[in-house]
Amino acid sequence: MGGASYSTWDQATGVWQGTVTDDNNGGFVGIRSTQPLDLSWDLTQCTGLEFTFRRPPPPFPNNDKNNNKIFPRRLKVVVRDSIDFNGIAWSTTVDLDDKNKNSDNKYGVVQVRVPLFFKGGGKGGGGGRSSTTTTRTTTTTTTTKTTTLLIPTRFARTIPNAPPLNASHITGVQLVYSKFELDGQLNAKFDQGDFGLQLVQLRAY
Repeated sequence: MGGASYSTWDQATGVWQGTVTDDNNGGFVGIRSTQPLDLSWDLTQCTGLEFTFRRPPPPFPNNDKNNNKIFPRRLKVVVRDSIDFNGIAWSTTVDLDDKNKNSDNKYGVVQVRVPLFFKGGGKGGGGGRSSTTTTRTTTTTTTTKTTTLLIPTRFARTIPNAPPLNASHITGVQLVYSKFELDGQLNAKFDQGDFGLQLVQLRAY
């Protein structure tokens, strides 16, 4: 966590919630998968990873005009291919919702696809933040966002001339809600305060 920020993760429900503040030079919180050191995922036959998020079910507040719980509008997604705790963090960002934080909209499901493409080569490459498609039904709205670039970083700084991403040895994933993006730039969609979201599913595709 950063400074005075803190968060909790409920393994049973997938609910991640807490408080993020830039007090004491903070401004970020994160969660990171843990697994045995001899276990990794071989994703060479897959395109990437798909995360499904939604607002947690009641009694979690719905971020309407009667409360101020924040549904993060922009997250950093990190993929790791090393057991080195401070190794290369293959990072990208995704906008979960472009609506104002005070909107009384009850958010639907957001699916985030992170292809194992990386800056400078690999399975793909390219630029930009994400592409978006939205599917509406009578009961919910599902928005699918596909990121287009993984950038090698360490401590939120871009690493020049990094080795290629090793898709045969994916050792973990990480989610970060932060006021910072990369190389000192600020997250324009960062909101301080109490926040929460639910990770419904993580799968390869």
